[in-house]
Amino acid sequence: MSSPDSTPPSNTARRHPLASAQTVSATGAFTRLSWILIGPIALLAYLLHLSRTDPAWTSWQSIGFWAIVALLLLGRYVDWKGFDGSTMEGRATTLADFKRYVAYLMTSSGTGWLAALAL
Repeated sequence: MSSPDSTPPSNTARRHPLASAQTVSATGAFTRLSWILIGPIALLAYLLHLSRTDPAWTSWQSIGFWAIVALLLLGRYVDWKGFDGSTMEGRATTLADFKRYVAYLMTSSGTGWLAALAL
């Protein structure tokens, strides 16, 4: 029998992953926000712009689109390496997570870019 002041077993003392989050710098928070929210919104807006204009396949507008994609990748990489980024589940980001993000971003961006130019 355990005493009333003993600590509970670790499996019953589960906490929300963000409950033990460390303080994040303003730069780290902005970096994270850039690839999670700001960048995807900018990319979507740029796709809408591309679909309403008639750009060539190799125009400055297409270069601008791929520059945003490159900035998203850079933001994710900097968050991972420079600010100890974490996943939405609260665990530390790994190389596999970064590769998955790259694959998803390149696939969805390429598909969106082709669709926008074809319209």
